[in-house]
Amino acid sequence: MRQHRLRSIQTPLLRRALARAWRLLLLGLTLLVVLMPSHGAGARSSADILLLRATADSDPGLTRRFMRLDAREELARAVHFVAANARRRAVADGAFERTGCLALTRVLGRDGFRIWRILTRCRIRIDRPVGEARVAPGTPPLSSKGDEPSQTVAEEDPYEPKGLKVGQFIVKPALEFTTGVDSNPLRLPRGRRSAQTLSAAHELEVRSQFEQHELNADLRLEYNQTQGAPILNGPTVDAKIAGRYDVTDDRAINGELRYALDPVDRVLGMPAGTLVSKPGLTLGASQKIAGVGLSVKALVDRSAFSGARPGDDAPIPNRDRNFTQPAVQARASYGLTPQISPFVDVTLDRRIHELAVDFGGFRRDSAGTLVSAGASFAFPGRLTGELALGYLDRRFADPMLPGLHGMVVNGALVYRPFDKTALILVGSSDTVESVTPGVSGIFRRDLILLAKQEFDPRTSASLSLSFGQDRFAGIARTDDRYAVALGVVYKLAREIQLKADIRQDWLRSTLPNVGSAATKVTLGVRFQY
Repeated sequence: MRQHRLRSIQTPLLRRALARAWRLLLLGLTLLVVLMPSHGAGARSSADILLLRATADSDPGLTRRFMRLDAREELARAVHFVAANARRRAVADGAFERTGCLALTRVLGRDGFRIWRILTRCRIRIDRPVGEARVAPGTPPLSSKGDEPSQTVAEEDPYEPKGLKVGQFIVKPALEFTTGVDSNPLRLPRGRRSAQTLSAAHELEVRSQFEQHELNADLRLEYNQTQGAPILNGPTVDAKIAGRYDVTDDRAINGELRYALDPVDRVLGMPAGTLVSKPGLTLGASQKIAGVGLSVKALVDRSAFSGARPGDDAPIPNRDRNFTQPAVQARASYGLTPQISPFVDVTLDRRIHELAVDFGGFRRDSAGTLVSAGASFAFPGRLTGELALGYLDRRFADPMLPGLHGMVVNGALVYRPFDKTALILVGSSDTVESVTPGVSGIFRRDLILLAKQEFDPRTSASLSLSFGQDRFAGIARTDDRYAVALGVVYKLAREIQLKADIRQDWLRSTLPNVGSAATKVTLGVRFQY
């Protein structure tokens, strides 16, 4: 009887011991697969990829410790990890984007041995064919009927343009034609005369496919025509070339060349039809040191205004409004987590006008300081972007011109509560020039909330709400701008899209006979490749 009771007690203990031994054996095999060096790779260009997903009872501080140089030591302590996904990746430019997991890739180290390198953000960029991934013991086979883990690469959008392969670049051209009706094209206080609008635009997007470094370009040329208001006819240009040269894994040199040609907003005091040309150049460097990111940029921009403005006796040329703005920008950030990086940004600039004294007798040269603090977010598939809150101060050389100063909000955030829904928040603040006598400038703030919804692969819609404020320094005037816009896009094919938009604008000012309202409806077609 006693032996039977003793045997009944020992049986559960023996089963637990065998179960623990079996789990330890599986763990040992997993670590052996992960840590052992690769043999027989030969000249084949391949990379071994293993995704590990932390279970609920894993150490919450483990992800931060993975930021250390030797990730293998930390991996040995990660006893609560299971294989999440492992499969062949044969794509030209693919990426795993998923929070809550750890990505390991086998790379060639300096000592000639292939080691496992940790990627804390669980993001892998591959620019060459990828070999078969190692599968950890116990990984369930992947099915082709849609029951794959969420870490798999999304299917290709059948309506996304593929572009042209030109050497190491992907070039995507597009043409867009739009026609519509504007109820108040000149934005007059009591404007009731509508006019037809026509526009033609050409876009060119260039993306590099280098294994290292980066060189991208974006170009948009547009010509707008408004019947019955020829002073509004004219071109707009928005061009930018941006590049990055990777000196090392943690050090890079950045540059940007840009040019813009836009009509001047009428609130600046210039007549309709005035254009401003804005060439600019940026050169900088960035460095990462143990989770801390440092970057310094030198910027130079020029604004040149065309035409002339009305005067008492004769038109006054806008040459006295032309200015050059050199600036220096420095930023320090810290990787608090793989997804959140707070930063501090400081920008110093000077505006040097072509004429030291304008035609009104004022010295409009100024110096500006912008100090802001914020955070960048990288939750792939959910929340990305950055947002900063700061203080802007601009002081003028002429003591008769009051300074511009106030709180600013800059940045853009993209939040995806669902796979086919996106909410975009954009904030911007700046000071702009004015030609109004006694007005030193305008403090401009804008806030835009945009919601996008994809109903099916062909149809999508967007709704935007925007608010802007122009505060004039030197006079008691504040303009509030409101706008609501609704847009629909229908994709006939990969190369053709149909668009429809309706927009309502309101301007409310503290001065009488300044406010206005306008409604604009447009229909367009877009050809892309």
